[in-house]
Amino acid sequence: MPAPATRRVLLSVPLKGALASYFVNNLISTCRAVLPGVSLDFAFLEGAPVQQARNEICDNAVRAGYDEVVMLDKDLDVGVADLVRILRHDVPVVCALYPHRSLDTFWHVRPLSEAQEPDAVGLMRVQQSAVGFCKIKVSAIKKLMADHPDRAGVLTETGGGARLVHELFPMELVGPNTPTARLRAIEKAILKNDPQFLLADIDAALYQHHAEPNLHQAEDYGFCRLCAESGIPVYVDTKLIVQHEASIKLPIPDEQLKKMLAEAWRRA
Repeated sequence: MPAPATRRVLLSVPLKGALASYFVNNLISTCRAVLPGVSLDFAFLEGAPVQQARNEICDNAVRAGYDEVVMLDKDLDVGVADLVRILRHDVPVVCALYPHRSLDTFWHVRPLSEAQEPDAVGLMRVQQSAVGFCKIKVSAIKKLMADHPDRAGVLTETGGGARLVHELFPMELVGPNTPTARLRAIEKAILKNDPQFLLADIDAALYQHHAEPNLHQAEDYGFCRLCAESGIPVYVDTKLIVQHEASIKLPIPDEQLKKMLAEAWRRA
């Protein structure tokens, strides 16, 4: 009986600034790990904006003939067991679940519908998800490139020449319930310069919930939108929860975390 084919996986990290000790320790453990049926390579991109780095990561994976690419942001605490779990999913795109902490604490997820529920292994198809820790099949990347030839642009690499790279991670709009939108609303209230209503306006900007759905300002959601246009399903593993640096520095209270887990995809 022939041995199963080895999957070539590129684990790539967009870099900006110093690496935390927990991240370095996780990488050392991953380098030492033996992953049956997986040939794992590492690549780091330093200095580029995150969205540009993600575009280049996808291009590199296609050019080098990888089967899958794993993206890992340096502010996520991801161990070997997390990598093993995300590699098990045989879907085009799958992302881990992690909290964002700013003016609000919420998951970076928007489901297909409010009634959407995860399957038995925890997978849930979504409209939007953060891709700080995700696995993308290179076949899906190739389909995106073929379906969006107009997104090919010129990237000038540090120390190298210019080449065509597809922009598969365009920035998206911002929704009224996101921290960024609330900060902008506060700025507007201040610029109005009306002391009589200033505190009330700031309070409304902080706590008012808008009925409109969020479209967060992030290249992650731009990628998810292009996937939807190409018929490529995007999934979140709701049982794969990793720590975000913001939540490490500002721990989420247990009761808050329980509430988020009970209705995870309805908070964002």
